[in-house]
Amino acid sequence: MSNAALRAPSADPESNWSERLLENRYCIIPNLMPPPKVRALHDDLRERFEKTGFSDGDFYGRRTKRFGGLLKRSAHAAAFVQNPLILDIAQSVLGLHCDRFQLNLTQALEIWPGEPEQLPHRDQDMWQGPKGQIEYLINVMWPFT
Repeated sequence: MSNAALRAPSADPESNWSERLLENRYCIIPNLMPPPKVRALHDDLRERFEKTGFSDGDFYGRRTKRFGGLLKRSAHAAAFVQNPLILDIAQSVLGLHCDRFQLNLTQALEIWPGEPEQLPHRDQDMWQGPKGQIEYLINVMWPFT
């Protein structure tokens, strides 16, 4: 299925995003956050990016900056973490196998020109449970460009 087939004109709550995620292993939900909220978070993190050095190694990227703790760095981060549609998707996917789910981490990344693509990998392989039977996590990425 093409990327265009997974896109919708807006973050329509009637779209079955959970189904798309499970079927295709990803989904793209455009226009989910208002641009002023995106700008506010970006502005709050700008100084930290300026002070952060590049990562080490091929996996993390020699031309990539990254840091965690976004909830303590910006009051605007909570709106992203607690987005109702994202929480609904997480509940519908992860709730099949647990009573509760929790936030694993918040991390900001800045990928600079010349950085090669990261090798494909599955973050959930860090847990040693049955592979391919249980969803252990959902990664939510908010691209700002």
